[in-house]
Amino acid sequence: MKLVTINEKFAKDTWEARNKCPWRFMRSDAPLPATLQSEEEYYRLMSSSNDCMMYAIVEDGIMVGAVKLRENSELSYYMLRPEYEHRGLMKRAIKEVLDIAFLDPLLEGRFNFVYAWVNPCNAASYCMLVKLGFKVVGVSLINPNVHRLELARSSWKKRK
Repeated sequence: MKLVTINEKFAKDTWEARNKCPWRFMRSDAPLPATLQSEEEYYRLMSSSNDCMMYAIVEDGIMVGAVKLRENSELSYYMLRPEYEHRGLMKRAIKEVLDIAFLDPLLEGRFNFVYAWVNPCNAASYCMLVKLGFKVVGVSLINPNVHRLELARSSWKKRK
């Protein structure tokens, strides 16, 4: 598994996946319905953005998922290809992103904590974050079925 800073070369992968099965269950900054051009433009914008770090998860030479960490400390992630789920790739990718956020000297002090919104019904995602050390700190005011989980930099450093 490799984590690669996302750019427009990955647009075809996500464009195809998003149009096969629109992601109604998750919020996205990318426009829907997606065209290949809108997807490429979105990734050009994301790769030049200073308020977001977005990475493609690459396995077997193809993009299988993505992890995004926003300036406001929000972590989001998704798998594109169901055949790559339940292999631990997302957990490894998130660990790498947390190492970047909390341990990279160039980002010193930028992230004191990271949070994610997760529905407990998504047991795999919820359990993965808890195993990584995230703690439940509240629920969404908009959707009380969605929990906010947080991980402090000090907690991550203790695990290292």
